Amino acid sequence: MGTGDWGLGIGDWGKTITHYSLLITHYPMPHAQCPMPHAQCPIPFSAITL
Repeated sequence: MGTGDWGLGIGDWGKTITHYSLLITHYPMPHAQCPMPHAQCPIPFSAITL
């Protein structure tokens, strides 16, 4: 269950990492290990959108 959701999340993270790898380096855990969608992750996603 949640395969489709994870697929979208991983793909979105891929783009984010490619464009903001420096910011992601500050994250406490890799996107692959994030137990929640990127939108709900304990990460300053608003800063990434910049």
